[in-house]
Amino acid sequence: MIKLTLFTLLTLIPAQSAVVLNDNFETGALSPSKWLIPGSGQIVADPLNPNNKVLNFAQLKAGGDLFSVPLDLSNSPTITIEFDYLGIYTGDNVSTDTGGFVIMDIPNSFAGWVLLGTSTAGGPLRPNMLNLTNGVWHHIALTIPATLVGAGNGSKFVLEQWNGSTNAAGNAYFDNILVSTNPVPEPSSLLLAGLGVLLIAAGRQRRTHV
Repeated sequence: MIKLTLFTLLTLIPAQSAVVLNDNFETGALSPSKWLIPGSGQIVADPLNPNNKVLNFAQLKAGGDLFSVPLDLSNSPTITIEFDYLGIYTGDNVSTDTGGFVIMDIPNSFAGWVLLGTSTAGGPLRPNMLNLTNGVWHHIALTIPATLVGAGNGSKFVLEQWNGSTNAAGNAYFDNILVSTNPVPEPSSLLLAGLGVLLIAAGRQRRTHV
């Protein structure tokens, strides 16, 4: 005889992540379906691989430069952010402060939290990118609680090369942007899946007693 508890049903049905923003810049243009305000963002050849297209910035900014379209980050306890970053410092004294910054806006505004930066100025997760090797691509991935940055329906993902950096504009590169939510399964989905598992278990029990 097979017995299934509610806990068993819940563990059988993990929440599925949903991609809300994805761009590898290979089209050669910033799509208005993904980016609301391009700012000084521009698509250029990867300085380490000319066949690859990447994003950099023609100007140094603060408070955000390239803003995504509003994203629906509601019903998601956590948000996963992934991207590739290359900082090239060309000053007299090579520094790890190459100026790349990642920001998440609170819903329907242009005010938000600096999540990651190559400088010590910033928000709650800084300075995760401060000690990256100069002139090398790095893959950055983090999962944060949505409540940490007040994210929700209408939040925007934001990139910039910060004007507090002493690096020259255009020397902070981004690629393979991926933002995804990790929603809680809806009760109706849990119920339907649970009923399916129970029916399978009942069928197995009948065959056992034949």
